[in-house]
This record gives sequence, structure tokens and C-alpha cells, in this order.
Amino acid sequence: MPDGDVVYYGVGRGYAGAYNELCEGYFSDEHVAGTIAKALRKSLKRYGNQPVTLVIQTFADVSSAASSGVVIQPVQESYQIDETARQLMGHRRGTPLAADASKEYVMQVSQGIGHTVTVVSVLRGYVSRVLQADFYEHLPLLNHHNDVAPEIIDQRLEKVRPHLDAEIERIAAHIAKTGRVDRLRKEPRDHATPQPDFAGMDISMPGDRQDNEHEDA
Repeated sequence: MPDGDVVYYGVGRGYAGAYNELCEGYFSDEHVAGTIAKALRKSLKRYGNQPVTLVIQTFADVSSAASSGVVIQPVQESYQIDETARQLMGHRRGTPLAADASKEYVMQVSQGIGHTVTVVSVLRGYVSRVLQADFYEHLPLLNHHNDVAPEIIDQRLEKVRPHLDAEIERIAAHIAKTGRVDRLRKEPRDHATPQPDFAGMDISMPGDRQDNEHEDA
């Protein structure tokens, strides 16, 4: 196999490492979240700055209009978002995801809850959609690597999710501050890179287990 032990199944090449870590179960939840976030940053860079420009511009225009007392019409704003997206000529996968996040914000404003929404939260909606489209939707439903049961993968993902949500929040905040994705990078950490989590794993040698069995007998 050209890529060594990496197994892709339906997962995109960029997320293969994260998928393998999920299946193997050796690494900590925080480490797996970091691996997924690394692939996510690459996806965002590949989709370019145009999608985030669409989100930021929509937020600025709609929030300004709403604060001025203008009644926001979702259908009209949706058409404007699509028109702006065409003018930006952004990535064919990333731009529709950004448009969806922008339209969700428009709906929130029209429902009277837009004042609680920040540009970071709208960008978080875009980033989350990229992760959903590029990673979650490509996870196999059956026949996982190492014959791991789907229920086990779901359980591991639930444990990873809080750490991944924090990663997404940092990414969205960085984009909101810079207005760009081409300089996204891993946030510095105060601790070393997490190592494989062997807690609870039986790493004794076969002879050790036999000795223990004789002692217990």
C-alpha cells in the first residue's frame, strides 16, 4: 500500500490520519481533535478567502441595515447573497457552504434574534459546515478500519467533540480578526503534544499475563 498504514475508505485523504486515530483508539481525545482541526484548516485554505469574505460582508451589511431599523426580507437577502457569491467567483464547494451560513444569519435577524449573533458565530457556522461536508459525511457507516464497530466510533467522536468545538471557535475567531484563511495555523499550546493514551490498555507481555494468572490461582 503506497501510504503505509493509512486507510482511507470513504474519508478524504486530508482527514485520513484523523480517521485512523479514531479507529485505533490509542491517542487522547484532545490529540485526535487537533488532528481533525489540522485537516480542517487545510480545507479552509483550499476553499480560499472568498467564502469568508461572503460571510463577513453579509454580516456587516445585514447587521448595519437591521440596526438602522430596516426590515430584513429573507428572500431578498438570499438573492443578494447568491449574487455576491457569483461575483466573488469563489471555490465551488466552499462558497455554497458560506452562503448557507450567511442565509442562516439572515433568518436569525428576520426572526428577531440577530442581535445576539456575532460575526464569529456566523463564521463558526461556515467552518462547522466545512467540517461536516468534508469529514463527517464521509465517515463509513459500516466496515470501519480495524473492524471497529460504528458505535465505538460514535462514542469516541462524542468525547472528541468538546475539544474540536474549542478548535473551531479558535479558527472562527482568527478568521474574524484577520478576514483571511490563508494564514491559519495551529494555536500555540502551553503543554507538549499529547501522546498515545494507553490508560486502561493491557500492554503486558503474554508471559506476564500467564505469571499473573498462576499467582492468582
